[in-house]
Amino acid sequence: MNEQLQSKLVEILSSMQEAAKATGDFAMAQLPEIAQMFVLYGRVSTILFAIMGLALCVAGLWLFRLARRSDTMSGDEMGGVIGGFLCMFLGAPIFGLNLSHALLVWFAPKVWLLKEIAGLLK
Repeated sequence: MNEQLQSKLVEILSSMQEAAKATGDFAMAQLPEIAQMFVLYGRVSTILFAIMGLALCVAGLWLFRLARRSDTMSGDEMGGVIGGFLCMFLGAPIFGLNLSHALLVWFAPKVWLLKEIAGLLK
């Protein structure tokens, strides 16, 4: 009985090893396509976030300009100044950081890919 269990265990372990090897071979065959898709994802996501940051900056400037139209500073104008400041405060770093990443992924995709893989492994 003990020998049968050991033989079944060896059979199960060897089948798991073969399945893992087949999975690894499949992943290695698909690796270039996966890398291209990941770089494309990086390009699209960084550009979209950079556009969102730029839109926040533009909205902040628009609110500042709208608040400066009147000579007196009422509650509405003060709200425009505060809202404009917050939009600029949030939008500028979002735009700057994502523009940096977007330039990296567009002009040095291999470097960007290595940095992303290193970040995933941490």
